Amino acid sequence: MIDTQIWIYSKKIPTKERFESEVLFDKTMKLHLKAMNFFQKLPSETIFYFSSQQIGELFHSLAFRGLKIPLEDTKKFIFNLIKSDNVKIIPYSKLDLEKAINLSTRSNIHVWDYLCVIPLISHVSKIYTIDEHFKDKTFSEFGISIKNPLTNWETI
Repeated sequence: MIDTQIWIYSKKIPTKERFESEVLFDKTMKLHLKAMNFFQKLPSETIFYFSSQQIGELFHSLAFRGLKIPLEDTKKFIFNLIKSDNVKIIPYSKLDLEKAINLSTRSNIHVWDYLCVIPLISHVSKIYTIDEHFKDKTFSEFGISIKNPLTNWETI
């Protein structure tokens, strides 16, 4: 599983005029390049697992937040993911939703992070993320390896 923000960094190309400082632009550009490099290094046979929550989150983040990718381009990208033989989308159940709400209540981490992961527990052995929330013990209790390929942790 590759968390949403890594996909976003790989798809959105920073432009200087959208940043308050050169330092912030440079930092974001480095993250963009690291994310692109991360995806380029993955073997072509890699299977990407998404929960249905994450597909919606990715669509919304690319098309409607920050530097927006045109709606039709985003739709095409998402539909290509959905149709890809290398992509498996796992819906979440009522039980998954209950578990996510319970964990969110316990940890004070928003429910959406849990709904991205819980449906995938029996399908993945590794989660790639930069979201600092994933360092919480509620995520390590899933028994899934959590790696940060960009090295920069963010609270999202």
